[in-house]
Amino acid sequence: MADLSIRNILLSADGYIIPIYQRAFAWSKAELRTLVKDIEDQRNRKEDGYYLGTLIVFKRKDGLFEVIDGQQRLTALSLLLIALGMRDSHALFYEARKESEEAIRAIIERKEADSSHPFFIAYGILLQAIADLVSDREEYLSYLLEKVHLMRVEVPKDTNLNRYFEIMNSRGEQLEANEIILTELMQNLTDEREKEALVLIWNAIGTFDGYLQMGIMKRIWNRMYYGDGHYPLLDTDYKSWWKMIVSHLYGENDNRFKTLDEILEEEDTLSIPASEKVTGEAINTSVTDFPHFLLLASSLFLEKNLDTDDKRLITTLLSEEKLQGEDNVKAYAFFLLKLRFLFDHYIAKRNENGAWHISKYLDEHELAPTFEPGIGKALLEKEMDMIEKHPDAFDYTWLREPMKSLVENPHMDAEEFIKLL
Repeated sequence: MADLSIRNILLSADGYIIPIYQRAFAWSKAELRTLVKDIEDQRNRKEDGYYLGTLIVFKRKDGLFEVIDGQQRLTALSLLLIALGMRDSHALFYEARKESEEAIRAIIERKEADSSHPFFIAYGILLQAIADLVSDREEYLSYLLEKVHLMRVEVPKDTNLNRYFEIMNSRGEQLEANEIILTELMQNLTDEREKEALVLIWNAIGTFDGYLQMGIMKRIWNRMYYGDGHYPLLDTDYKSWWKMIVSHLYGENDNRFKTLDEILEEEDTLSIPASEKVTGEAINTSVTDFPHFLLLASSLFLEKNLDTDDKRLITTLLSEEKLQGEDNVKAYAFFLLKLRFLFDHYIAKRNENGAWHISKYLDEHELAPTFEPGIGKALLEKEMDMIEKHPDAFDYTWLREPMKSLVENPHMDAEEFIKLL
């Protein structure tokens, strides 16, 4: 995996080829103008960098990178560079599509060609978008080349490309930043059971339209949370917890454990049954979202202030040495799970009817007030004051000190918590 600038991708010695099985370029006028505007907005904010998505590639024997996912974005960026005056040799090719190669060459060389080709239409839209939205073309081009980044993910040489493309195509979306972070964290673990546990944790804490337990099967959650007379998630250290969960995930002598790749090949026995999925009235919206929760939790785990821009989530987190190495990753995952449980337990959520409440999750989507009515109402009113002052997902700083204290004292009562807000 490599974090590369647009210059490193499209104006480098590396070549990228769009294989014949990829669909034709189809970005709309709205998508093209949004691309131009988003980059201009980031430049005007003087952001250090702008992560624009992922590029999934396979390195062929001829040295070219075959683009499995991200070809629409890559083509749009190539056309944008040409529209900005960069008419040098570009590193993008189209397999068995003579008309596409000719269209790109004609645009670069300013020659007449089929004006109905999608590339010519997109090029015209981009020229107009630059005129309408960009205040300084030279500075914009410099920012685009140096500060706009794609995360290039190279799949292993033995990957079944047809199957991989089918999976990516069925998703219909780019990899999210949090998925890339998970992939990188997994590289620090060697035990396949521990990798599986990390995936389970990550998927569970990413359920932000409900409660933590809604993102994981009940039998597995019970192993993670309950112990013999105590609560291992709240009352033990991460090393003891990991030893317990790995040995009990399927049972110490159970050989049913499989690698993630094998799980893709057959029925997913760890997926949440349809009857347990978050639907209808079970939806309860949190005051923040997964990327910003990761930033909040990571700042607490690392004991430092982090860049709060979720667009820089990957570079912000993966540059931290304390999130690298087997023990660090285990400690981090345990911390995330614990913090997310406490977050659900103490912080208000809003249901589909717009009503705010502080509730704990029981079973089968059954909720109950976390605290007694009187003190629970007082805590909710206090939190509503804070939420009114900080209504956006990215504005989570009011949660930092209260959540830090909760991690240190996970059995805190409501009266103590009110004093922290």
